[in-house]
Amino acid sequence: MPIFRLLLLTCLVAFYPWRLISQNQLPDSVLQQLKGKSDREQADLLADYGTSIYQKSLENAAMAFDSALTLASNSNYLSGKAKAKKGKGLLLYYSGKYEDALTLMLEAIADYDKANNADGKAELFNDIGNMMRKHGDGDQAETYLRKALTIYQQTKNLNGLANTNNNLGIVFETKGNLDSAMIHYQKGLELYEKAGDEIGMSYSLDYVGLIHAYRSEFKESESFLLRALAIREKKGEQFAISTSLVNLGEVNMAMNETDKAINYFNRSLQMADSLKFPDLQSYNYKMLAEANSRKSNYKTAFDFYKRHITLKDSLFNLDRNKQLTEMQTKYETAEKEKENANLLRENQQKELNISNKNNQLLLLSGILILALSAGLLFFNRQKLVRQKLLNEEIQKQQELRLKAVIASQEDERNRIAAELHDGLGQSLASVRMRLSRETVSPESLDALDKSCVELREISHNLMPSNLMRSGLVTALHELSNRINKTGKLHLIVDADPNLPAIASSSAIHLFRIIQELLTNIMKYADATETTVQLMADNKMLSVMVEDNGKGFDKTKLQSTSGNGWYNIHSRLTILNGHVEIDSAPGRGTVITIDIPLSKHTLV
Repeated sequence: MPIFRLLLLTCLVAFYPWRLISQNQLPDSVLQQLKGKSDREQADLLADYGTSIYQKSLENAAMAFDSALTLASNSNYLSGKAKAKKGKGLLLYYSGKYEDALTLMLEAIADYDKANNADGKAELFNDIGNMMRKHGDGDQAETYLRKALTIYQQTKNLNGLANTNNNLGIVFETKGNLDSAMIHYQKGLELYEKAGDEIGMSYSLDYVGLIHAYRSEFKESESFLLRALAIREKKGEQFAISTSLVNLGEVNMAMNETDKAINYFNRSLQMADSLKFPDLQSYNYKMLAEANSRKSNYKTAFDFYKRHITLKDSLFNLDRNKQLTEMQTKYETAEKEKENANLLRENQQKELNISNKNNQLLLLSGILILALSAGLLFFNRQKLVRQKLLNEEIQKQQELRLKAVIASQEDERNRIAAELHDGLGQSLASVRMRLSRETVSPESLDALDKSCVELREISHNLMPSNLMRSGLVTALHELSNRINKTGKLHLIVDADPNLPAIASSSAIHLFRIIQELLTNIMKYADATETTVQLMADNKMLSVMVEDNGKGFDKTKLQSTSGNGWYNIHSRLTILNGHVEIDSAPGRGTVITIDIPLSKHTLV
């Protein structure tokens, strides 16, 4: 389903030349703040003023940024220069001068670097990332946004982290990776809540609601969108309220709540009229046409559709509309001069007849077009539903086959472990007892004892008895004790005491994943310290494995042919989990695994 995304000040705005702002163009409140301030303080105030008004007056914002840049340059104030250049860059971008905008923003980054202003630099990385995304370069956008994320993590800037997570979510959503988008939107919401930023929360709620809509989870979508709307109405964010209303309208359309949808579209249209926001006006006309068509109100639908087309055309060809208006005025003047003539009356009657016929044809054509559009929409939706069901069935069968293979492996491990413990283990113990009664060299008995110990280790690794009897955390502590006894690695297991009880099947998968990661660390990492942490909230179980080893190049994992990573990803697929790796040659490795908590993973 299409969802209207608000892009404030699209490239329809005109470019204004840079000029210094005069005092009579500043409100009294700003003038009072500027009195007695240094050049640096005035530069900051003017840049902030430009940022606050660019949605209302692009020209005044441009002059405010230019004045701020002059003051900052005169006082060699690097952060102030960067802030002003950033503001000018955004205005250039909105004016369609994309290369000039990017050049100015890169200059601003250099200024922030010289000033050691990390947060300012991260904010610019966000802006450039968003510009790259809007121009279809999702990979470059992600690169810049991750640079911003790294800086904000270092400076512990909650609002910056939240905003960047939202922007990364949009990048992944644009790429069609809805799961990753949802993770980043939810992280953004969590951070905004922690920071107490209600406006930021409203955007995160909006984004989460839209992902639910893309997944056809319309009730969940409506719930999040209503929360976003409530915050925006409380804060009086008129632009954001108008887009929340149109999004709610579309979700209700998808739920076949057409009357509610029409109400939302009408409310959004009233606000778009008041805000003089032609993009949103045109879009609401279009959606009202579709909604009334569903209710068989074809005349009303056609009227809204004509308004949509008319306004849409006017946005792209204002000069043409002006010429048509002038021609219409001339025509009406000429007609008035002839209105007393009998010939004019005859012509008017003919034109009226022709106009009526044309209007009837136009109305019928519009109804036919709307009917065909509705039919095509229904057909496409049915096709998408069938394809979705087919894909789900294919995925289900693949998961069943994968579960069967892994279950077979676990059964075989249990069988071999039992045979080793009950069969070969008992036999070796019996041999040990017999030999102890004979005259046998101590070295031979010692070798036999070591073989028994190794046999027990192999049996424990194949199937730890504590895993099924006492659960995942106990089994991990037992594994930690065995590894620590080797002296090769010091392992610490740190588990949340409030960790929920995990179903045995899920516990086995998690144990095997952690066991495989620890085996890799002992084989390849040259690490001396390793920590395994287990944490959980209401929705997610998180496992973090961190070592102080030599690290590795993550890109090489894509070409590895080993079974270890394949087995890890297979088990994560069954658990519907996600893994993130943070490593590079020369430093340690942090591997984070997130598993959703559901009726399948809990006892």
